[in-house]
Amino acid sequence: MDYRCKYCLIRSTEKVVARLDLDNSKKDLLINRLFCELAEDKTDFLIPEVAASLHRIIKDFSGVEDPCFEEKDMCNRLAENYYQKLQILTETGENIFETAVRISIAGNIMDMAAVPDFMDKSSEKMNEVLKSVLEADFAINDVVQLQKAIKKAKTILVLGDNCGEIVFDRLLLETINKPKVYYAVKDKPVMNDATKEDAYAVGLDRYCTIISNGYDAPSTILNKCSDEFIEIYRKADVIISKGQGNLEGLFNEEDSRLFFLLMVKCPVIAESINVPVKSFIVMNSITQKTNNHKSARN
Repeated sequence: MDYRCKYCLIRSTEKVVARLDLDNSKKDLLINRLFCELAEDKTDFLIPEVAASLHRIIKDFSGVEDPCFEEKDMCNRLAENYYQKLQILTETGENIFETAVRISIAGNIMDMAAVPDFMDKSSEKMNEVLKSVLEADFAINDVVQLQKAIKKAKTILVLGDNCGEIVFDRLLLETINKPKVYYAVKDKPVMNDATKEDAYAVGLDRYCTIISNGYDAPSTILNKCSDEFIEIYRKADVIISKGQGNLEGLFNEEDSRLFFLLMVKCPVIAESINVPVKSFIVMNSITQKTNNHKSARN
């Protein structure tokens, strides 16, 4: 595990522990348990699997099933405040589909792990990233390929990410406007990732069928997902993967159906796909491999 990932995990879980209703001695004990978990050899684990393990310890120790509930609720409410204004952009812009994609990616800034100070500067950071994403060039731009694939598709699967972000995904789902769209969320609360309850709360069920992926990591890790999810995954004509966590889980998949939509928020991810930090990308899984191979030859 990259030392930078360990630091990120420590930083994000420490913020969760600090907000728990526990006395200082219990918080110290919990932090020690988390450090012990991180100190174990996790060579064969993906980062989201380690994050899931840490959050299970927090939930078991505190007895709180959803330690980030207040933050998740705040992110959803923040996104709803922007919704009508952004909806107008997707109805009147020159390229409605691309605008909806850009707004969906903007929601990816609402990330407790990679952007730990978001909760303290939420409006400022949201305004900044919306302005940037609507104007910036994509570092990897497979938008046209994605749009063509969606037009041909009968079944579409979207792999959801964070609360708040799921509100902006609603605009993308409205724009896709297909009868057979599935939206997958995490099976149980982990960090500020969305669950079924969160997705229903923001009305996603009006535009898609909400499903669980059957696992509680902040990612999509296929060998840990439920049989029901895997059946839908295999049948989908297009798979839209939101956020860094899902990218980490699916990075080694070579699948022309798979498109990654995200803001690159950390150097580890940036280096893995050869783009700058703060880049916006719409990247087909096959494009990802091509870019990496080109980089290796240079």
